[in-house]
Amino acid sequence: MYIPHQSLLAWKLAITALHLIAISLTTLRLWFRYQRRRLWMDDYTAIPPLIFNIINAIVVWMMYVEKGEKSSYLAE
Repeated sequence: MYIPHQSLLAWKLAITALHLIAISLTTLRLWFRYQRRRLWMDDYTAIPPLIFNIINAIVVWMMYVEKGEKSSYLAE
C-alpha cells in the first residue's frame, strides 16, 4: 500500500503553524511573567528552546524546496 503524494507546501504550512503557536505562547508566558516580576529559573530555561524553535522554523522554510521552486543554497 502506497501513501499518496503529499504537498510540501501543506506540510510546511502545518509545521509553521505549530511553530508559531509554540513561539507565541512561550513569548506570551515570558512577557507576562516579566510584567509581574515573577521570572524565575523555569522561565529562564524556556528561553534557549524558544530561540532554537525560531531558528528551526526558519530552516524548515529554507531547506525544503519543491521541484520547480526557486532553489535555495541549503536545498542543493
